[in-house]
Amino acid sequence: MYLFNYRFSISFWVIFCVAFLLLFLLFLLIVFYVLLIPPYRWQIETVFKALKTSGFNIEDMHLTDIDRINKLFAMVLVAFVWTYRVGIFLDYIRPSKIKKHGRRAQNLFKCRLTHLANVLFFNDIDKFSQCCKFLTCT
Repeated sequence: MYLFNYRFSISFWVIFCVAFLLLFLLFLLIVFYVLLIPPYRWQIETVFKALKTSGFNIEDMHLTDIDRINKLFAMVLVAFVWTYRVGIFLDYIRPSKIKKHGRRAQNLFKCRLTHLANVLFFNDIDKFSQCCKFLTCT
């Protein structure tokens, strides 16, 4: 085959097509990463913020025994998921205000953690049983 007065063999065109296909797949992978991954990454960053500084202050626990750290982390993650699910439910019932820039007026996690702490400390049995339904999925 001739292209611009140069002779190319069939194997060249096969390699060229495979390289073009690989570049196209790489482009699709980059587009997938740019468009779809950042929301998940933001959720992970929010979880770490809640665990470290915003609610549970897990860094203030100066534990060195790995078994105790594992148990603490498991309990904190259960509490985080519980708070998150209660927050979603309460936001569905009474949505928090959205400011002009499109973000919430209050941090959803921090506000709902405060709500859950008030339910636990003030012995409101009805609200506590309503919040416990999220743990049992009933």
